[in-house]
Parts: sequence; C-alpha cells; structure tokens
Amino acid sequence: MWEEAFLKRWRKVALTTVVFVLTTVVILGRFPVVFLKSNTASLPMAELRHRMLQRTRLVNTTCHEYKSELLHHYAQWLGVSEYWQKVDPLLFVNPDVLVNRRQRLVWCKAFLQVPKVASTSFVHALLRLSGVGHLLDARVHRSHLHMVLRRMMPPPRADEDVRGFAAFMVVRHPFQRVLSAYRDKFLDRSEGKKFRKFKELYGLSIIAKHRKSEPPPEEEYYRDVPTFWEFVQYLISTPVWEYNEHWRPYYLTCSPCHHHYNFILHLETLQDDAEYLVNATGLPELAPSHVHATRGKAVPEILLLLPGQNGHDSNDKNQLNGAMIQRQDLKNGMRLAAKDLLFDVPPPKRHQEEEEEEAGDSHVNTEAKFFAKIKRHQLMELYNIFLLDFKMFGYDLSPYDAYVSD
Repeated sequence: MWEEAFLKRWRKVALTTVVFVLTTVVILGRFPVVFLKSNTASLPMAELRHRMLQRTRLVNTTCHEYKSELLHHYAQWLGVSEYWQKVDPLLFVNPDVLVNRRQRLVWCKAFLQVPKVASTSFVHALLRLSGVGHLLDARVHRSHLHMVLRRMMPPPRADEDVRGFAAFMVVRHPFQRVLSAYRDKFLDRSEGKKFRKFKELYGLSIIAKHRKSEPPPEEEYYRDVPTFWEFVQYLISTPVWEYNEHWRPYYLTCSPCHHHYNFILHLETLQDDAEYLVNATGLPELAPSHVHATRGKAVPEILLLLPGQNGHDSNDKNQLNGAMIQRQDLKNGMRLAAKDLLFDVPPPKRHQEEEEEEAGDSHVNTEAKFFAKIKRHQLMELYNIFLLDFKMFGYDLSPYDAYVSD
C-alpha cells in the first residue's frame, strides 16, 4: 500500500519537474537570460530584471491606450492613409532599427542625444560585435563609424522576424533630450560643417519666424542662431511628424509599439541598466566605457577596411545585405547624401557635455538656466507634444516645472 502511494507521489513530483523545465525552456527560448559575469551593479540582477519588465509593460500599456493617436501620427509621418495595414509593414522595416543577425541583437539607432561618451561607446561595442573592431584603431570620424554600423547591421527585411532577438534602446528625459539637441546643433560651432548645415536648414527660418527683437549686446552670440525660447516656439508650432530625427520623439523613431525591446535603458540609470544588459546577453562588449571617437579620415579609406573589401573575407552574408546602404527616410524616400556624412574639417573641440561632465559643472544649473527663459504655458505645450514619450518611458515634468517662469 505504502509502495503504491510512494510511486504516485514520485510520479506527481516527476511530472511537476518536467512541466517546470519545459515551461522554463519555452520562456527562455524567447530570450535567454544567461548571467555569465559577476554582478557589479548597485542593484541585484533580479531587481534589475523586474525594472526592465516594468518598463516594457509600461510601453505596451501606452501603445494600447493611445492606439488612435499613434495611428494618426505614424500615418502622417509615413505619408500614407490612416490604416494599420498601411502603417504596420513600414514600421516593421524601420531603418533606425539595426540588426546583428549573428549575435541575434537589435538596437534602435535613434539619434539619442545622449552624452557623446555613451552613444560612442555603444557604437564601438556593436562594431566589435559585427567583426569590424579594427576600424576603431584607425582615425575615423564618428559619423563614418555610424555609417559603417548601418552597413554591418542592416534593418529588418519585410519578410524577417526578429522578435526572438535581444532588443535594446536608450532613452532620456524628453526635455533633457530637446535641450541637448538644441545645444549640439545650434550652439556648438566646433564642427563647422554641421553647424552651418543646421543653421541653414532650421536656424535661419526659426529666427525669421519667431524672433521678436534683436538680442542685446551681451547676447551677440544669438545674432545668427535661435535662442532656446525660439527653438521651443518652433517645436510648438511644428507638427511632430515633421521634426528632424535629432529631436523627433522616440515613439516615432524607434517604433516601440512594433518592435519589442527587452531592454529599455534610461540614461539616468545607465550604469546599472547596461550591467543588466551585459549579464543577460552574455556580451561583455556592451558594457559602457569612456571612449572618444576620432574625427578624421574619409569614407573611401573606411571601405577598404571592411570585410569583403581589399582581401578581407565576410563571415556573414546577411550582415552585408545592406552594403553601401544609405539611410532611407521613411516619410519621403529621400536618401541621405554622402556629403551629409562627411565632416572633413580639422578636429573640433571636445563636445560641451563631455567637458562639463569632466569639469564637474552642474548639469542641473545648466538646464535651469535655459528653461528659465521659457514660460510655464510653453512647457505644458511642449509636454503635450512629447506626451507619448513621457507616458511610455515613465517620465514626468519634474524638475523642469520648477525652472520655468510664470
């Protein structure tokens, strides 16, 4: 009798074990969490994993809640009629979503406007993973490295399913991003060609439309560039789907309602978030490091160093399907001209954000100085423009509502 009871209990335990193992295999089959290296983050890996799950759930909830608004914005941006069957295929082949097929890795290459040390670090890491790490030893301009990365990690094809890949993106507070884009594109004169480009494309027209009076003598610097107040006015008066990619919201650029991101890294918690990314993927190359891109050599020299060029063999044809790929804009099909990638100027000064970080300058004081120039009603209008980013990524008005004037 006892033997029969024992056997029944043993079968029950064995069955439970098998079910648990199979369930675990199915779950991890979507994305294996390997935790290969020791944890040096300030939080336990389990807590960081919970943080990532909360962030992905928040994105999914926002996508569902604002489905109608998203369809309208996507359709306007893409220039198609407002039907999901028209919009969906174009968002799944988003050119800002880069794919490393060998490592089964996806990265949203949005123009993140994160401090250059952070964005450059990820570019370097992905170049190493793509097998062209030798380019980092050459004096190659940062923009050329980005072009090479697009070639090595072409976007998803229309018939390609990358849902099982590890996907990550990096975000920051929408207002912080807006200010960073403004400072980088309109106040940083160190890269002369880039400065002139944005001045001619946007700056002069912003001044012509929104300048009410000439700047005082102590602000002579703004004679030919828009002030932050004028830039904010431009954003408020311009449809969001017409924004330049450097200040375009994440929900448009990265299409997180269509591409599932396992890892949503916040700039404010980047060290811990990146540590979790490294542990979960088993790719130590993804750990942020302080690197500075060199500015110098031209595109033809880069192409000689690429796999499949000048005697180098390619180990993965899929990685090279985008050979000589030029970024296609989703809205109008325009190609990014080669001249837009060439900054053949003398090595510029260090980026302003890098200098401030290393000098210990107060980032908060800098933000307060700029946002003190705008009114509360402007801040609220700007908030409504970036509302979906605020909702998706869990940001609020603080501390910027304390900086503005009434």
